[in-house]
Amino acid sequence: MTEPLASGQAFAQMLGVQAALLGGGGPIMQRIGDFRLGKRSTRAAFSGDLYDFEPSLASATPGDIGLSAPAKVLRALWNAMKLLDTIVPGLLHPSTIMYYPEIKLYANRPAFMDTYFRAREHLYLIGDGAGTSRGITAAWASGLRAADRILEDR
Repeated sequence: MTEPLASGQAFAQMLGVQAALLGGGGPIMQRIGDFRLGKRSTRAAFSGDLYDFEPSLASATPGDIGLSAPAKVLRALWNAMKLLDTIVPGLLHPSTIMYYPEIKLYANRPAFMDTYFRAREHLYLIGDGAGTSRGITAAWASGLRAADRILEDR
């Protein structure tokens, strides 16, 4: 029986390393239009367009995300983006820029005064960036809990 090479987390880490190698040590950026056509984005593709979208991460390397991500991931990404475009029309504009990989770093969990995420009097640390959650639902819930305390203090 064949055993998998690595756990899900280790596999994701290997994909990140592969993308960094292809990106020259940094993330890869690709325009949606090029992604849809299955072709590599070039530096020239990011200027002179009718709608000139400047890369927010100029140090990223233009390239082809398809070279560093499995087809299963690319299909799921494309399907999610099509759905998101129904909520945020224009997301799939050919000049929209995608970056790969996404590297998530979580903050250390700070010491709280109570269950309302108070670090100090009148200072609440909530959401992903504060280390109180690891996802949108938990970030939302931590905000509601802090809001309850803030309303009590009024």
